[in-house]
Amino acid sequence: MGRRGILWAGVIGCLLTVLLLARGGVPERVPAIVPPGGGVGGGGGMGFVPVDVYVDCGTKRLGAYQVEVVAQEATIVGLEGGESKAFGEAPYYDPAALQGNRIIVAAFSTQEDLPTGMTRVARLHMMVNGGGLAGGMPQMTQTLVVATDGQGRTVDAKLTLRPMQGAMR
Repeated sequence: MGRRGILWAGVIGCLLTVLLLARGGVPERVPAIVPPGGGVGGGGGMGFVPVDVYVDCGTKRLGAYQVEVVAQEATIVGLEGGESKAFGEAPYYDPAALQGNRIIVAAFSTQEDLPTGMTRVARLHMMVNGGGLAGGMPQMTQTLVVATDGQGRTVDAKLTLRPMQGAMR
């Protein structure tokens, strides 16, 4: 490593130290994932919980959606795409809304084979700031703003949030 590399490593190390001190020091324990059913509840600690976002439009094909999620005692720190090819890419989101523990997420697909039924369209990653978890998830409010078919016609749909099931991928 040359002089530049050593200099940058020192600068980054100083910045990380300042950030940790500004936040009150190094947390005692930050688990990678909180298992469904809890793990951070009541201890006043901090942990990470992946939350799956599902849209169910019954027999209709899902072509687009927009949802809003507001978290209490948690910070939304990440976002992934869903399970189907149509919604596998990370959805669009409003970065300004994310600053207040709130996220507005939207996606559309031009795929010919659009999903029907209950489809995981996204995964939110939440950092829980102490407090308990209700059913393995932080407390949240969620709103399905709109769901449409492939031609842009509004369809009746239901929004469901669940703790991630299975292994991370």
